[in-house]
Amino acid sequence: MRSECATVSVGKGIAGSGVFAKIAFPAAAVIGQIRGDLFQDERLETEYTFQAAEGYQLEPIAPFRFLNHSCDFNCEFDWLTASHWKGDPESVEEKSCGGLYLSAVRNISPGEELTIDYNWPAEFAIKCQCGAENCRGYVVSMDEIGKINRSS
Repeated sequence: MRSECATVSVGKGIAGSGVFAKIAFPAAAVIGQIRGDLFQDERLETEYTFQAAEGYQLEPIAPFRFLNHSCDFNCEFDWLTASHWKGDPESVEEKSCGGLYLSAVRNISPGEELTIDYNWPAEFAIKCQCGAENCRGYVVSMDEIGKINRSS
């Protein structure tokens, strides 16, 4: 797998720091592995921690700790092993026992900010700053958008 340093960089993004493609990524390409500290049954109070699986939270390290939300996201997280990956065999190490990876959901151009949909529950929703044409107005899961009190 190529080093994330060769394929992405951190710069000024949609909201604070963001992650940007240094190279083109085709749809379904594995961009890199999300690495960091995994915590079980702990509620961490940082802006970078997210639920990785039921009862587990991940505190990612750079560069992917700086992934911003967009309602028109171009990436998603995938749990992959080499046996699951049907794309470029170089994308996932053959001896990989699995992990959380960032994958492109559409073609991505060099210089484009890499974004994900945070899919937050309505109780944690905040105003969205993504500026996308299809912006929901809040950082919230599509399943929870009807639960937002827009007057607050």
